[in-house]
Amino acid sequence: MSWNWSPWSGVSEGVTKPGGHVTAVPWGDSFALFIADPGGGIYGIKAEPGFGWESVPGNSTTPGAHVTVIASGDRFTLFMADVNGGVFKTSGTPYQGWQPWTSVSEGSTTPGAPIAAVPWGDSFALFIADPGGGIYAIKAEPGFGWELVPGRNSTPGAHVTAVASGDRFTLFMADVNGEVFTTSGTPYQGWQPWTSVSEGSTTPGAPVTAVPWGDSFALFIADPNGGIYAIKTEPGFGWVSVSEGSSTPGASVAAVPWGDKFALFVADSSGGVYAAEGDPLAGFGPWSSVAGGRTTPGAPVTGVPWELGFALFAADPSGGINSSSWIEVPTFTFTLDSFRITDTRSRHEDTDSVSVTLLLKSNTGDGTPQTLTKSMGNVNNGTFKVGLSIPNVSVKSSQTAVFNYLIVNSGHKNEGEISKALEYVGDTLAEKGLVAGGTLLGNAILPGLGSILGPFEKWLAGEIEAIINADCDGTVAVEQVTLTYNDLLVKTSNGPYEHETQHPGTDSDRGCGGNSMYYATWRITRDANETVMPAAQP
Repeated sequence: MSWNWSPWSGVSEGVTKPGGHVTAVPWGDSFALFIADPGGGIYGIKAEPGFGWESVPGNSTTPGAHVTVIASGDRFTLFMADVNGGVFKTSGTPYQGWQPWTSVSEGSTTPGAPIAAVPWGDSFALFIADPGGGIYAIKAEPGFGWELVPGRNSTPGAHVTAVASGDRFTLFMADVNGEVFTTSGTPYQGWQPWTSVSEGSTTPGAPVTAVPWGDSFALFIADPNGGIYAIKTEPGFGWVSVSEGSSTPGASVAAVPWGDKFALFVADSSGGVYAAEGDPLAGFGPWSSVAGGRTTPGAPVTGVPWELGFALFAADPSGGINSSSWIEVPTFTFTLDSFRITDTRSRHEDTDSVSVTLLLKSNTGDGTPQTLTKSMGNVNNGTFKVGLSIPNVSVKSSQTAVFNYLIVNSGHKNEGEISKALEYVGDTLAEKGLVAGGTLLGNAILPGLGSILGPFEKWLAGEIEAIINADCDGTVAVEQVTLTYNDLLVKTSNGPYEHETQHPGTDSDRGCGGNSMYYATWRITRDANETVMPAAQP
């Protein structure tokens, strides 16, 4: 598989403070973005061409502050600490309106401080560090109040990371000395004592990124020297360097699950945006620049899954909101494995030749078919391995794959003439059969899946007349399938997709065998290539 970073581009001229936080939440096939602008106003946008930034009116925070957002059905719930440090929330949808901002039980932190929010039943659990550095929690419903998570403090307004663990919550934070601690529990039901995470260290109150990993968590931090470190939070595991990457002390590290690995994104000590992939046990690959993107040193980089890759958002050194994406382009192999004969077309033996054709067609109509052919010689009843493959085919989300094969009994022409005719027919069939589920070609309809030998007998005979002009010659199997990008992903999601198709034969001349019966087995495999990233160290 191959990866391509798109160039960084501005999001509708949105602006925050240099290196300010950008919150991104999936919204249909796009994203909803939220920022605090240079005046502290809260703004949102649908990140698609034609949409602009819209104010979320009624309250404000500090420039570039963290706005916490959770999707709730077709609406979004927002939490933020206002200019006085009060904890407020609202809900609504960009371009459709917002509820008034309301105080969350008079909770208080420092102005613009981050608020951790986790869905909890029909409500949310919120976690903050108050102006004294105490860790507090609440169920964000009327009648509930803020409750101290006792035993350890952080800095005023510090980052508190919260992850739901069944009916409990696991918290992570850097205390007043910068040591990484964790606890678990439930508001109003009690908490376990805070414990050190293998003596990990960052700066006081710095963000600790936590991602569920099996029955545990993967944590990521920037240590007091800016080194990027990771750990699996189970006894016996220690902190490991992420390929010697570095940022500013206590910087934000974005981590997104990627199969059985993690993709990490940071802004280095010069403000360059970099990425790496791997896990704390198996190790990490080299850091690579994300299309030369830049923000301020150690600034947050927001990464969210998108299609088979990621979308990234960051505020550049001037505060402009920019985005980039990397998309995994999967590769596939299309193979005609074998065919099985229970009745030949000729009285004794067929003399078969085989072709496979693949056409990748873009949504603009571009595409060139490629065809392979093979002579199978004289064959009787039995199973015969073909093994014709078109390998390493990169398919983009905008493309459609058209795959066909033909088996022709022709014992009276040379191999070159037969190959040329099969190539012509395979190419023509692919170019005229581009719509999944059936396509008109002449007076026949191509089915989405299955033999097209019967409906296409006359058309095929006309196209390859030059090689089937003897009594028992004729086409014994032909099939074409049309698959979108999503079709290919779904069919190969659990391994290779394999199909056997029955091909009942058409009438042959007197003196030949009975109607033929062929069974063709074909396969589509999604290739498991490793992602290759340009080597560069932050």
